[in-house]
Amino acid sequence: MLVIPAPDRSRGQAPAGIPELAGDPRDPRWSLPRTTMRGGDDRRGMSYFMKIILLKDIINLGKKGELKNVSDGYALNFLIPQKLALVASSKKINELAVMTQKDQERQVKAKDEKNKIALLLNNKKIHLDKKANEKGHLFAAISLDEIIAGIKNELGLELVKSELKFENRIKEVGEHLIGLNYAGQKISLTIIVRAKK
Repeated sequence: MLVIPAPDRSRGQAPAGIPELAGDPRDPRWSLPRTTMRGGDDRRGMSYFMKIILLKDIINLGKKGELKNVSDGYALNFLIPQKLALVASSKKINELAVMTQKDQERQVKAKDEKNKIALLLNNKKIHLDKKANEKGHLFAAISLDEIIAGIKNELGLELVKSELKFENRIKEVGEHLIGLNYAGQKISLTIIVRAKK
């Protein structure tokens, strides 16, 4: 593990070994020291903190993209060398704000698109041809993949299988009203199964 010299607390400066951090002790990336219960002016009883931006989700600390205050030793000796975080300079904080805004806009747009697809799907009829015996029993139940293919063929909508949940088992020809869960929304769909010749 990379060990970086601790801050020179006698002068309130950041570690000289990190060019990006060295310089003005009033740099906003560094927080004021917090005195422990040891009392007096014993500098060993003081801990320093710095602002970081998480690059990955870390249990008991935060999620990727979050701004956090952590001890300088934890940041300099572990998080930053392991590329789990970076120093939260003013430039990086501004970039994070822009990135967060764009992510939120993308999420809203994606949700709107899914809502439109759900409206287009609801109460529609999909026709599927499947091999069956003389009594109308299918040799194999209708699968979710077949339903997705039918939706694409008849409605021109391309759906992602991981966003769909289908619990019904269709094993006979005929008309079947089913419930689909698409991206958290419940949809009613009629599947018309015809015996494949």
